[in-house]
Amino acid sequence: MEYNFLFQKKEITMTIIHPTYFPNIEYFNHLLNSKSLCFEINDFYQKQTHRNRTSIYGSNGKLNLVIPVKYSYKNKEKLKDIKICNDTEWQKNHLKSIQISYRSSPYFEFFEDYFYEIFEKKEKFLVDINIKSIELMFQILELELNYSFTKKYKAEYHLTNDLRNISDSITPESFPANENIQVSNNTCELLAIIRGIEKLMISLGDHELIKMQNMRVYSDSEYAINCMNKWYAGWVKNGWVRSDKRSKVKNKYLIQKLKNNNWNMTLTSKMLNLDRVSLYRKIKSLNIKID
Repeated sequence: MEYNFLFQKKEITMTIIHPTYFPNIEYFNHLLNSKSLCFEINDFYQKQTHRNRTSIYGSNGKLNLVIPVKYSYKNKEKLKDIKICNDTEWQKNHLKSIQISYRSSPYFEFFEDYFYEIFEKKEKFLVDINIKSIELMFQILELELNYSFTKKYKAEYHLTNDLRNISDSITPESFPANENIQVSNNTCELLAIIRGIEKLMISLGDHELIKMQNMRVYSDSEYAINCMNKWYAGWVKNGWVRSDKRSKVKNKYLIQKLKNNNWNMTLTSKMLNLDRVSLYRKIKSLNIKID
């Protein structure tokens, strides 16, 4: 059996969702699975949500990028009416944070100019820059984005995939509080595999999980492959100390999570012949095979 676990196409009805600021991969998965897309902009704005913030992985861990807005509880303003507070140079700070975090990543130089276009213009309304950030991701992935906006607020929609709740809560940390993790590209590669498998588990359900005997994950991460297939046994034997016997193994928590979740997983490098740009553009071909 074969499952496309990242961008799995499903025929569903209209999806209604808030336009958020540089959304995560789960958000884009919902968009790509939507037959018809409608952005909710007529409900009342809520603070401390993804409507005006995103998170990236910096050198010291999770870094929140927050757009300052002009908002008053008394007025109960709708999302479409929320204005950005441009009194500070937050655009430069966000751009600099993205550059510092990802400039060393492969092929970032090919996409860096796109981000200049987002931050050069000082948008007046929050919705406008949120939509631009989503459009930018679709442009980079060379995917088509068609959408509409709500004309008025409705508490419930029938025959509609209502995903407005996913923008309301800030996702908790992916790591335990007692884990001192320095986030790197290697960390993100391991975390991406874990999140992909977890999404597959949710989509399959218990009935299909019972049939699962062996899972083969295709990855372009040589580091992740070596962790699972080459280095793990030695690290366990040496008490999670590297071969130099001086430094501790990094990403121990994530490596153990992959090994100890009874996933019976084999990690293979079948797709290493693809460069990362091709891999992103052909992301639908990534799959998990269940034998």
